[in-house]
Amino acid sequence: MASLAPQCPDRLPNRGVRGVALRRQDSGLADSGNVRMEVRRPGPTPREPVAEPFSRDVPTARGLVGRARERRRLEALLGAARAGHGEALVIRGEAGIGKTALLEHLVGQARDFTVVRLRGVEHEHGLAYAALHRFLAPVLGDVGDLPSTRRAALEAALGDGETAAVDRFLVGLAALGLLTRLASDDRPLLAVVDDAQWIDRESLDALAFCARRPHRGKAVVVFAFRVPLTRRPGLDGTHPLADLPALQVGELAGPDAETLLRHSAAGPLPAEVVARTLTDLGGHPLALVDVASRLSAVDLVRASAGFQPLPVPAQLTAEFARETQDLPEAARKLLLLAAAEPASNSHLIRDAAERLKLGVDALDAAEAAGLTVVDATPGFRRPLLRAIAYAGANPADRRAAHQTLAAAAATVGDLERTAWHSAAASAGTDEDVARLLADQAEHAARTNRPVEQIALLERAAELTPRPGHAAERRAAAAEAAVLSGQQDRAADLVKLAEPHLRGDLEQARLTRVRGLVLFARHRYREAAVLLGAAAGATAAALLGPPAALETLQAALIGGGIDDVAAELALPTPVGEVITPSPTAIAVLLPCLLLLLRDGYREAARALEASRSAIVAGAIPDRALARWAWLVSGVFRMAWDHDGLDVVMTRLDASTREPQSLAAHVVVLRARTRAAIWKGDREGADVWHARALEACKAAGGPGAAELTAAEYHAWLGDRQATMAAAVSLRALPADPPLQASLDRVLTTFHLGHRDYPLALRHARSAMASGCPIARTEVLPDAVEAAARAGDRAAAQAALTTLTEAATAAGTTAARGLLARSRAVLATGLDADALYREALDHLCTDATNGLETARTHLLYGEWLRRQKHRNQARDQLRRALELFESLGSAGFAERARVELGATGAQSHLRARPLPTATELTTQEAHIARLAAAGETNAEIAAKLYLSPNTIDYHLRKVFRKLAITSRRQLAAALLSEPPGASRPRPALAGV
Repeated sequence: MASLAPQCPDRLPNRGVRGVALRRQDSGLADSGNVRMEVRRPGPTPREPVAEPFSRDVPTARGLVGRARERRRLEALLGAARAGHGEALVIRGEAGIGKTALLEHLVGQARDFTVVRLRGVEHEHGLAYAALHRFLAPVLGDVGDLPSTRRAALEAALGDGETAAVDRFLVGLAALGLLTRLASDDRPLLAVVDDAQWIDRESLDALAFCARRPHRGKAVVVFAFRVPLTRRPGLDGTHPLADLPALQVGELAGPDAETLLRHSAAGPLPAEVVARTLTDLGGHPLALVDVASRLSAVDLVRASAGFQPLPVPAQLTAEFARETQDLPEAARKLLLLAAAEPASNSHLIRDAAERLKLGVDALDAAEAAGLTVVDATPGFRRPLLRAIAYAGANPADRRAAHQTLAAAAATVGDLERTAWHSAAASAGTDEDVARLLADQAEHAARTNRPVEQIALLERAAELTPRPGHAAERRAAAAEAAVLSGQQDRAADLVKLAEPHLRGDLEQARLTRVRGLVLFARHRYREAAVLLGAAAGATAAALLGPPAALETLQAALIGGGIDDVAAELALPTPVGEVITPSPTAIAVLLPCLLLLLRDGYREAARALEASRSAIVAGAIPDRALARWAWLVSGVFRMAWDHDGLDVVMTRLDASTREPQSLAAHVVVLRARTRAAIWKGDREGADVWHARALEACKAAGGPGAAELTAAEYHAWLGDRQATMAAAVSLRALPADPPLQASLDRVLTTFHLGHRDYPLALRHARSAMASGCPIARTEVLPDAVEAAARAGDRAAAQAALTTLTEAATAAGTTAARGLLARSRAVLATGLDADALYREALDHLCTDATNGLETARTHLLYGEWLRRQKHRNQARDQLRRALELFESLGSAGFAERARVELGATGAQSHLRARPLPTATELTTQEAHIARLAAAGETNAEIAAKLYLSPNTIDYHLRKVFRKLAITSRRQLAAALLSEPPGASRPRPALAGV
């Protein structure tokens, strides 16, 4: 918007209520410096803001992260002015710290104010009254209404008078007289002055004069003043703003800084990259946004792994250069040495300084420029200053500093620092340095530091003179990148390496990497083809077993597992005992290949040994996490839900990083399933909500739909189950996914007594190429076929179930086998088998759902045998359990059967949440907030945005009729309207 001329045509006749407000179109730091305004007609004063359900969280104002303390202070200023107690405030902070963003927030909250804004311009800093001239431009048309002495003084100050003499007191009175015309009882005045450090002294005197004299308390004047980077904040006692109330703005707190970085980055960032970035740049908003927007996620990961500081905005380097321009050359060299050493290693810096003959004088001068002295070694007062000092040096000086530090590191035998500093000192290729980097990459791999390993290999490749050798190092870096979840980086490295690799092993390695990249992008069938080719080409090499297991996992998820399993070689002799410290490959690959090739009986021993090793924690969780899907399958095919819950509880913590999101989806879905089996309705609700959000964040096709279908099928919600099923069927053909849906729909239709349809879905699941689905569906297949009158199909399913359950050997497997046999048995045999099934299932509290189903089947059989009293006992138990679980379909089936015995049930299915009840998601978020977690922390845990958490909490506050986060805990303890009664325990039923 253009600046308004002094004779503004939109000025209202009542000069006391004219609304003039600058609305900046963006929150950038650059500006023309002119007073740009729009005219707002006065409107009704907005109602008082409602109580906020947050305290120290992120963002509530657009583009503003954190700053809860500062927001409260600014909003309190506006509230005081509305009540007639206006005052002034100086916001102090260094360049890029967020002063302008706070001013934007302030203006956004002042919709019932007349707002006038001014921005200081550096080039006008020496021009007396230049800023005041711009600031008063909208009201200069009223200058004729001022008393003659004040008008003359103002005109003289602005160069329009007949005399050059300027009375500064009268100028201040004149400016105050003009500004007070903009304030009224109905519409207070907000004057906002940004970049006040560039305003000429004469103008600043006049503005400070006005700020100390708010018009009848109906005016607020807020200055934003930049303080130096290298010195403690504060203003000289003679400064015009020194006596005004001040708000010191510092760096963002850790959680808010992390939120800003993650939101500004182009892709997900590993935790170690976030930690390194925050270590280098602290919580400086401009530096974080700049580095995240300037570098891609891949580049940021790469930059964060090196020894050099991260890049910083040119504005900060220019500011630093201006503040340190008078330092002597020796102090500059010392600053650069300290900046080039990432850990501020005192021995290295001191040794390097001695090599350059830098003495105490340099230390003293460096300390005056913002460094502290610790053990006679310079260390930056703030990490950000190190990054700024490094970025501001020229490349030749940086290389010289690194060369000196490399020599110092070599003297003390610090090989990794020697490698990094030598690499930073190199201007061209150098095989000796490249070899040193590659050696340190191997050490990083052994110590589980993938980010450093990849960076070392990449830098080694850049310094390697021979293209073929450089390509081998890039291939190794690509392999490490894809295994640590950096698929885009791995793909880029493959493209660089491929043209220069000729050997079969090297080509197989690249093929494997391509396959893993496709797997991470959910293209499982294509991934299985490439991984199978890599495994087959290198069956005798170390690459074979990992690629074989990767092939199995991709084929199990994407389809075609039977064909793949037939082609893969068995890596270890059948029956070999698992070592005390096994790898995930040694534990999982033999048992899965045996199962797929030779069946349940031959794989029984290997499967049991694998589960035992995994439950015992023989494999580190981080190593096991990438095989989460296979691990889940091994336990599910044995109906070992207790073991599955134990393992997935451990993996929950180790799969929360963005690069492990796909594995985290598996973990959360497994925990949901374990809670369902256990009969833990609250737990299932919580894990399902988390799993659904993780599915959406991961973006895998069909995962969210299958998760929703399984959950709603258990609840018996026909509409939600069918909606999810229709959405899943509409996706491109994916046999394993469709087989899992058929398994889910088999159980759903059994609950709704549609036995022919249940049998149809069971047959589809058993005929699929997914061994997990076709194993899990077997007990339901027996029941569906028996109820549908197809005894031959029921017997065939029972035969397969007998083999699978016997091989599994778990209590749940034995209980399900006994129940399935009872379904096909008659007379006393059936009665004994039902009792045996209950004996097995009731010994483990994790079998709550199947215990309830067994009571139901037993009761149905007893009723048909004319044992009504015994049938009622079993059916009442089943109904009570189903009601407590909220499983409406099976509960209705039990209720119908109970009615057929002549008994009546007063139990009713749990109602859906009403308008005053919390949904599952709202209740979960409310519990986390009540426990003290911030919106940012809750958002990270649930894969939601902080704004979404804020939205849910507002609904929670409204439903619970509370206004403060502190009231949450007490409100959650009281039972809301329509809440269900306490649920009976399932253990020992």
